[in-house]
Amino acid sequence: MNKRHLSSGSMTIILLSLMYSFGTFGFLNLLGARTIVQIALIALIAFLAVFFIAMNVKLKVKHVSLVLVFSSLYAIGTLIHGNQITGFLDVYILIFCLVCLFYAPPQNIIFFAKALVVVTTLLCILVAIAFIYYSIYPDEFTSANFHIYDSTVGHKNIYPGNFMDWVSFTSGDGYVFNGHSIQRLKGYSNEPSSTVVHYVAPAIIAFILGGRFLYLGIFILVVNVVAIASFTTYIILFLSVAFLMLKILPKRLSSFLLTMTVLFFILLILQPNLMFPLFNYFSAEAINFAGFDLLSRKIGDSSVNSTLGVRQQGILDGMRLALFSPMGYSADKPGAGSGLFYIISSKTGWVGIFIFGFFIARLIKNIKIIFYMTSSLILTYGVSLLLAILLISLFVSGYGWSRPPGMIMFLLFFRVLQIITVEKEALPKNMLNRLFGNPPKKSSNLISR
Repeated sequence: MNKRHLSSGSMTIILLSLMYSFGTFGFLNLLGARTIVQIALIALIAFLAVFFIAMNVKLKVKHVSLVLVFSSLYAIGTLIHGNQITGFLDVYILIFCLVCLFYAPPQNIIFFAKALVVVTTLLCILVAIAFIYYSIYPDEFTSANFHIYDSTVGHKNIYPGNFMDWVSFTSGDGYVFNGHSIQRLKGYSNEPSSTVVHYVAPAIIAFILGGRFLYLGIFILVVNVVAIASFTTYIILFLSVAFLMLKILPKRLSSFLLTMTVLFFILLILQPNLMFPLFNYFSAEAINFAGFDLLSRKIGDSSVNSTLGVRQQGILDGMRLALFSPMGYSADKPGAGSGLFYIISSKTGWVGIFIFGFFIARLIKNIKIIFYMTSSLILTYGVSLLLAILLISLFVSGYGWSRPPGMIMFLLFFRVLQIITVEKEALPKNMLNRLFGNPPKKSSNLISR
């Protein structure tokens, strides 16, 4: 600690502890230590809150007022519409993380970002080990505990079915690729769809950092594509490549098409009559060319009872409720397709959505600035991947994003992009060169805004 902020090491340890002890990450359940660690972290945050007050951190009144209004609405809405008191704990952690990340110097933020990428790489190595083991000894897969951890477990202890459950949980199903049956894993997450927060999103930071972290980012994505094989991740990667391809076009045309692509995607997920034929087409092509059947498994019988049908009905219900429920609504109404937009609207109503929308708009603004000003293909893909995850987490699958790990990731994304676009003078020159390559001189005005 110093007069104004936590040291980089202290901040990193605390934030990583919050990342892996709350939300959809179940490793501590294996040890029977989840509740103990959470209580210890809550007590530590209470102590640090006194520290922040004592060191007289000067907060911006505008930001504090918005955060307090949003936090109050979220906590009260969670209690009223969800009959849960966890919202108070979530906003307690949110306020701490916001002060911790937004008032830390850029060097500390970059230190935490690097540590997060390294830890994610280690977690993906464990997934890769389990994947290789089950590929060599497929009969061992049946002895794993397929129901070891799901959304109903909470703080309960969980018990492995074999020693490999200590390395990575299994999802209990798989897919066929080119005639080979491949089993799916989910790390320590409660399901493959929730792995995006802990196992995919940190890859964005790896691509933004560049240098040697690029290889870690590639490794993280490869593990997610092959071993975890979340259908949500596949959609995210498809969208990120689509955004990246727009970079080759002239800036004005690219900017127009980028906006239209985002709007088209939002409209597309609201049209079942278009979604089912589109998925059927890509499913058939995947089977014909690669014998890849994961898409067809998700589509099922192309009815409202299929995985795709249930998810899209949840999206439709969530959008309708968000638009016509100014005071919020029961969190159970949107169903399985609960994107973060619907989750927040259910708890906070229109006022909370407006405040959250302001935050997202600023984040997207920084994404667009970096997308068009950088000459680095790696950095461009990093922000393309971020935009894709943003769309999916907001409107398709918000699993894990409304809990402390998701909050930390969003705040970290915002802060890292803010550092790049606004506070570049605080970063080492060699890092700026990796991030931006050789940007044109006219871009300097954009950075200094």
